Amino acid sequence: MRQCVLAIALVSIGVAALAYGATTREPIYIFGDEAFTPANGVVAGGGTADDPYIIEGWNIEGAGYDYAIHISNTTAHFIIRGCRIRRHPLGTAVRLTAVENGRIENLVITGVKTALQLVAVRNTVITGNVLAYSQYGVVVSIGSADNLVYGNSIIDCQIPARDEGRNNSWYYGGRGNYWSDYRGQDKIGDGIGDTPYRIVLDRYPLLDPPVEVPAESRQ
Repeated sequence: MRQCVLAIALVSIGVAALAYGATTREPIYIFGDEAFTPANGVVAGGGTADDPYIIEGWNIEGAGYDYAIHISNTTAHFIIRGCRIRRHPLGTAVRLTAVENGRIENLVITGVKTALQLVAVRNTVITGNVLAYSQYGVVVSIGSADNLVYGNSIIDCQIPARDEGRNNSWYYGGRGNYWSDYRGQDKIGDGIGDTPYRIVLDRYPLLDPPVEVPAESRQ
């Protein structure tokens, strides 16, 4: 299973997604594999490793609910990408609970309480996202294992990350994440910090954001 997740992770994070948040919609809640439906934001896919469900291109903003996207109790393969979530000061942008085989990429999340929360999640990749101006960046809770978080821009979050799980990796292929509070040096000029980021163990913190905050989402 881990090999499958890493194979998916080889997709380049430099490829831009479709326009962030092209269509505004209400929050997405998926409980169980049978709930991956068009009514719940799925635009393509069949739920297999070769043909994952795709949730893409949504804009979800405002207040008054707990989660913008909540996926729970699934084993089907899925990708959430190219979405914009903002202005949820008391809520969580994306929460995964008891989930396997997910991928979150090319999201722009700003101005929320918690950008990404993983609870009892396995074999999931988080890459190429902007998580900014929020209280929490990425929260990996107890019971989560074998997840991969790399190539993200984590900017001005009060608590950038927390990892209470096991065997989760915050870097891949010699590249970690950009942390705006990282104060290490880059003496050889390769764009990677000489010392690890210690809030979570990112051995290869990036000195520059791999993904910029879009102008319309900046504070």
